[in-house]
Amino acid sequence: MAVTNLILNGGFETGTLSEWSAQNSYVTASSPHSGRYAAVLRSGLSASSLSQLVPIMPGENFQLLISLSRYGVFGSPRLILRVYFLNELNLEVGMGLDVEIARGSLPNALTNNWQEIYYITEEAPETATQARIEISKPAGNLFSSTVMVDDVALLDFETGSGEGEPGPTGPPGVTGPTGPTGPTGATGLTGATGPTGVTGATGLTGATGPTGVTGATGRYRRYWRHW
Repeated sequence: MAVTNLILNGGFETGTLSEWSAQNSYVTASSPHSGRYAAVLRSGLSASSLSQLVPIMPGENFQLLISLSRYGVFGSPRLILRVYFLNELNLEVGMGLDVEIARGSLPNALTNNWQEIYYITEEAPETATQARIEISKPAGNLFSSTVMVDDVALLDFETGSGEGEPGPTGPPGVTGPTGPTGPTGATGLTGATGPTGVTGATGLTGATGPTGVTGATGRYRRYWRHW
């Protein structure tokens, strides 16, 4: 997931209000939240504001981040944070965010204290092609300190639609246990009888067996012949 900050010069590190539309505001190097510079909304009865128009994709929502503080002995004035959705004709087609920062709620930059603001906008309508971020101090805050603004970001969390390149093959896992032996398959057909092998050599003559017992003597008969 890629994260893109749609705001340009959100930390005012150009030392100017370039990329911003400003009313009764300026840039200072005194007590910034980070870097070398911060923007200032002037105190007094007149309204002060900073706004910027950025391109967006419809159907998405965004995260607004702003660091705010007051600078002076008086409390902070009431502030309004808004995100408007506009179409390609610069006509407003939806409100993404409308938040009020209560009077006297901001810490003092003179003691290096800032309040970091985080808000998620509504989803941009299908006809929206732009968003306008607006940080404003309404008119009528007579006894209040100036407001310092720094590190403004409108984050777009982009989810890739295509598949990335496959990662490297991981190492082989541990060999699992041997599974149960399957059933014995059917006996195959008997193969053809092979040719008769060569007759082996005649073995050695065995030893002569023992002489048997002598049989009984036959009877003698005498024959007479008459002449």
